[in-house]
Amino acid sequence: FLALAQDFAEGFLEDKLTPFYKSDPVPESNDGDVKIVVGKNLDWIVLDESKDVLLEMQIYAPWCGHCQSLEPTYNKLGKHLRGIDSLVIAKMDGTANEHPRAKPDGYPTILFYPAGKKSFEPVSD
Repeated sequence: FLALAQDFAEGFLEDKLTPFYKSDPVPESNDGDVKIVVGKNLDWIVLDESKDVLLEMQIYAPWCGHCQSLEPTYNKLGKHLRGIDSLVIAKMDGTANEHPRAKPDGYPTILFYPAGKKSFEPVSD
């Protein structure tokens, strides 16, 4: 135990530790009008520089009444805009997934990540 604690302390002091973020498993199929984002796939869906991405954080919480009310409208939006290849409509369950670039202010939170500007903070609702 002492060796493990020493390794951890050294890693911390040398800034070599990687933070843990919770994530649902990456969906096997993700071809719906609204893409499912989890902590582990946010980098390659949301931070794709070639696409504008509207992310409902929804960060949402499945139990949130406002999120449940928004769901049908958000799904309609995804269906209406599905033919635009440079745009991704996505959602992430903020109660089960985390990412340092997607932090909810409350439920739901809607963030816009413009193409070509992923190094900046997202635009929030």
